[in-house]
Amino acid sequence: MRRWMILVGLTLLLLIPLVAVAQGDVDDIIELVFTNKGAQVGVKDTITSVANVSIQLEGKEYLLQVPITVDIDATLPLTSSLVTVDSLSRVGGMAFQITDIEETTDEIEVVLPSPYSDEEEEFEPSVEGNKIVVIKFTTTNVGDEEDRLWSSSIKGVDATGRLFEEMEVQCDEMNPGETGSCVIVFDIDEAVDIVALDVEIMDHRQLPIPPMEKTPTPTPAPTPTKKSSTN
Repeated sequence: MRRWMILVGLTLLLLIPLVAVAQGDVDDIIELVFTNKGAQVGVKDTITSVANVSIQLEGKEYLLQVPITVDIDATLPLTSSLVTVDSLSRVGGMAFQITDIEETTDEIEVVLPSPYSDEEEEFEPSVEGNKIVVIKFTTTNVGDEEDRLWSSSIKGVDATGRLFEEMEVQCDEMNPGETGSCVIVFDIDEAVDIVALDVEIMDHRQLPIPPMEKTPTPTPAPTPTKKSSTN
């Protein structure tokens, strides 16, 4: 009997469930079921794709694209979510939580987060009558790829709705599901109060600054003068 040497290579180009969800009605695909073991998330769908098949036979190579159908029927406990955030804190692929605000009319040293190592930088009002406002917050990456907040994406908002450009903004880089630190610095008139952050990342939302005691900046103690003695 003659033997044939056949080498078969198979590559499946499967569409991920998120693509399937985008192709149909989410309500028809995802189901939330409550049981005595807690909430369960179920995903049921049928998606089509293509299998790239490569066959080597007697010195020739044949490339084929074979249509395939994939049936999805999976469940997962809701508690196994990679991250949980407040819906109102989410803008685009990030969720925000403001943690601290500091104001001063003097020079201030601020620790700025960085992807490599935190850096210290000094800031002072540009003109008399201005103040430095430092707002610290965390960001959680709820997207599906590495991300980082850029200065063009965020501004300060006062009580009248006016927008203020930042003097400096620095954030950690975050992989999906990770939470990092951010610091934004404003150089604004003493009479202005920043009451919210205006954030635009694919989506647009103003995040109010929650009531919190503003961290006072310590005032340097005066240097004592030496009394001269007379004979």
